[in-house]
Amino acid sequence: MMKSINILFLLLFPLLVYSQKPDPYYSGLAKMEQKRYAEAVDELSGAINADNTQSKVYFNRALCHAELGQYSAAISDLLIAEKLRKYSGSYQLARIYAVTGKSDSAVFYLERHLSSSSRLPESTIKLDPAFNSLEDSPLWKNLWNKEWYSDFEILIAEVKYMIKSRQYIDALNLIDQNLEKYAHHSQLYAARGEILLIQENFSSAATAYSKALTITKTEPEYYIRRATALKKMGKNDEALNDLNKAIRIEPESFNLYLERSWLFNELKMYRQSLEDISFYLELFPEDGRAIYQKGRIYFSQGSYLKALENFNKCLAIDQSKAEYFAARGDTYLKTKTYRSAIRDYGMSLDLKADNPDVYLNKGLARYYLNDKDGACSDWQKAIRYGSVKAHELLNAHCVNTNQDHLSE
Repeated sequence: MMKSINILFLLLFPLLVYSQKPDPYYSGLAKMEQKRYAEAVDELSGAINADNTQSKVYFNRALCHAELGQYSAAISDLLIAEKLRKYSGSYQLARIYAVTGKSDSAVFYLERHLSSSSRLPESTIKLDPAFNSLEDSPLWKNLWNKEWYSDFEILIAEVKYMIKSRQYIDALNLIDQNLEKYAHHSQLYAARGEILLIQENFSSAATAYSKALTITKTEPEYYIRRATALKKMGKNDEALNDLNKAIRIEPESFNLYLERSWLFNELKMYRQSLEDISFYLELFPEDGRAIYQKGRIYFSQGSYLKALENFNKCLAIDQSKAEYFAARGDTYLKTKTYRSAIRDYGMSLDLKADNPDVYLNKGLARYYLNDKDGACSDWQKAIRYGSVKAHELLNAHCVNTNQDHLSE
């Protein structure tokens, strides 16, 4: 019974999110992502007026103030964030004090950050350009005389460095050597999963992330990465379940709505797919890739006029993407607007000349216009780039001219 209730909630969750206009906090974060910091400040201020108890809202408004060079306002917000949730503003306070020449305060708050369980890796801090002015000071040197990091944190930093350096075998060996000692730490299993994903060992990657999730059930990245592995294995239902969990934990990760929208589409859950993409587009109305995705969803449903409307929109924003022209060409092909399809396929091939599917479909459009020579030429090019279907069409309609006409 409880399992059924949980499933029902996950299915209804999009409705709970989309039944109203995105709240000011979400709108503020979206404006931040678009680097529209002044507008983001306005939205986040609205969120604070509605609820002044959330440290994350003050924190993000502080980041916007800092981007605008409004350091006093940023410090004020970070101090409130720090008061509402201990250590939440300490690192950014250290950065701002450093860039404004207040070394004592910078080191004070950096020491406070290093005392927290959420401290950033040493390499991240030391490579942060905000602290360049402190590097030769006695304050900085004295700060790093203390051992801030545990043996496990040092180990994880080394593993992550190996992964970044593509030393995958060495990283796996180091993980294996320490799994027994640190069996209660999810990060080692997650690091193993990351390497296995890179190596396209999807089943083992999913297993590694599952082990990490038995230890830490509230880390959204583990669900996201396991969902990636599950999708590659064709287990879309399980992948959807993981994305639902990740979004419940971290609903402000907006790209997850794009990912889940397409997964809904693959599962033919079109209403939910459109709800996710529509929510995203309320926040990012000029995002061409999202508009393109919405067009593809409508295309999948057979709603070709709505698909065409969205492909026109994304091409009005960006004409540098071959896939945008190809998608509109496919839509014209479906609606038997063959000359427009040929034109768009040509534009797509100008941008990316090695797409066999575009040559295949361009050939179909030409065939339907009784341009058999042009169709055969396009199918020959499609074969050159690996199309099996084009080979079948060429044999059927180009080798023997007495073949019946191709069925639409």
